Amino acid sequence: MSIDREKQNSWQGWIVAGGNLVFLALGVFIWLFKKLPPEMPWLYSLPWGEQQLVGKVWFGAGLGGVLIVLGVCGWFSKILSKEDVRAGVLLSRGGFMLVVIYLLSFFQVLRLMI
Repeated sequence: MSIDREKQNSWQGWIVAGGNLVFLALGVFIWLFKKLPPEMPWLYSLPWGEQQLVGKVWFGAGLGGVLIVLGVCGWFSKILSKEDVRAGVLLSRGGFMLVVIYLLSFFQVLRLMI
């Protein structure tokens, strides 16, 4: 029975780790907020120039969006883990990977702007 409990709690660890990374990035963003320019390049799929720029507040608000998506992944993981533990863990790992990929881009832009 302890093995099932370990598996069931493992999806929660991925969600908590992703949330911790987002809050760490938010702390770094708040710490660097005054040093950042008023607009940041974020929308690279648009044509070159001013269309790619977003305000630095919207740049930071993306972290909130990622946190919401991670919360939804955690909620679905909880529901899925009641029937299939592996599916819940897989979904929570996918949410964690989403956070990691977003934060890699986020910190790359921060590195370019400072």
